[in-house]
Formats: sequence, C-alpha cells, structure tokens
Amino acid sequence: MPGRERSVIRTPDQRLRVFVSSTLQELAEERAAAREACTKLRFAPVMFELGARPHPPRDLYRAYLDQSHIFVGIYWQRYGWVAPGETIGVADLPETIRYGEETQAEGEGTSTLKEFKETSERAFLVSKLRENGWNISQTAQVIGTPRSNLYKKLEQYKISQERDG
Repeated sequence: MPGRERSVIRTPDQRLRVFVSSTLQELAEERAAAREACTKLRFAPVMFELGARPHPPRDLYRAYLDQSHIFVGIYWQRYGWVAPGETIGVADLPETIRYGEETQAEGEGTSTLKEFKETSERAFLVSKLRENGWNISQTAQVIGTPRSNLYKKLEQYKISQERDG
C-alpha cells in the first residue's frame, strides 16, 4: 500500500548481520561478549579478524561492513590501525558523521541550545538533500515542509550543493 512502510520478513537463513568493530587484543573480553549476545539473539555476528585472505584488509573490512545491517563499535583507549601506505581522511568517514569538511560535527563547539539546534538542523537538511540527489522538491516532500521554507533554510544556513555536496 502506498505510504505504508512494510516490515522486512526474513527467511531463517537471512538473519540480521551485526558488524562488531573494536581492537582485537585490548577488548577481547568485550568482543567475546558481543559475539555471544548476537548469537543468543539469533543474529549473525560479523567479526573482522585479520588473517590470510585473498583481498586487501581495507576492501574486506568495507565489504563486511556494507553487508551488515547493524554496526556495534566497542571503543576504549585505542582504536584502529592504518596499513602502511594507506591514509585516512574526512572522505573516509560515513556521511552520517560528516556533512562538510569545514564545519564542525553536530553539536561540537556549540555553547547554547539555539546553536545546537541550528547545527543539528543544518546537518539534517544536508543529509536529506544528499539522499534525494539535491532535488529540492523531493527533499521538501520527504521532510514534510513546503518548498519555500526549505529554500529559506538553505539561504539561512548557507547550504549549497557546491559547498556541501
């Protein structure tokens, strides 16, 4: 039916995949607990353990991540490893985390509720515009606001495809 979201019904062999990410040695007990919890919930835990593989680690990690439904990050004092010759930049961050290289993360550096709301609203609008290919009419419809209001917000927050695309 139009306008109604349909729940996903999975056959028993298509369990939800939970990607568990953490350092291997530092958080070994926590990783084991996450694996056990996933198994008890009848989810399929996806654990990235390095070893002899026919693919580069970064490609394999991203492929596992892309095929997972849920991401669980377990962090403590250290996190991550960068292979020799590899670099990590802003472009490597998920779009849900970044919405512009020159802007701060949501809420970071804000001192008032008004600033936080504006930062959050800007991030939301940029995210929705990207999801809709920067189609203003479609984005306005998706977020439930008149197109004229969306144009005002774009001007207010200086949002443009060239800057935020």
